[in-house]
Amino acid sequence: MTVVVGRPLVVPVRVTDDPREFAGGPHLAGVSGVARVEWGLDLKGVGKPADWQPTINLGDGTYEVRVETAKLPLGDRFPLFIRAVDRAGLENTPEPVWLETAPMVAKNTISGRVMLEGLGEAGVSVWLDGPGDRKTATSKAGGVFEFVDVEPGDYSLQASGPVRNRAYRSEAVKVAVQSPPAPAASVTLQLK
Repeated sequence: MTVVVGRPLVVPVRVTDDPREFAGGPHLAGVSGVARVEWGLDLKGVGKPADWQPTINLGDGTYEVRVETAKLPLGDRFPLFIRAVDRAGLENTPEPVWLETAPMVAKNTISGRVMLEGLGEAGVSVWLDGPGDRKTATSKAGGVFEFVDVEPGDYSLQASGPVRNRAYRSEAVKVAVQSPPAPAASVTLQLK
């Protein structure tokens, strides 16, 4: 699992003292029940965490591990251990979930204008295709549009919509977005 340093990590965990309880039935006789669920990171490579942290109990056997990642070493690979302890004091053998840290990618902006015969046109749909999901925006007064929090990469933009009761479309325009401190990308989409 890749962890972005600086972005909180949330891992959902489902725990029960006996798997038959997951079926939604009543608590089984003779099963002590879960007392606590804990997590820890092995940053020193010794095979176990230096200390155990409590998880967040969401009820119904559901827990969350919440890891603050701002101080994790960048570019390292290390295990996250999760253990459950029952009311009798017995615990499961924690299996590692391997985490690999990566830097937070600085995002940038794409701004531009939608133009028709030298005039900026409002109310025209603009599509941004590239890494990740397709994004859409609508041009404002003067044909101005903007996409914020755009990850670095190569994108294609296109505009389409009615202007003065006639449908227009621009050609697709390619644009490369770079991480800051590079300036925001700017593009003009000409409707035809």
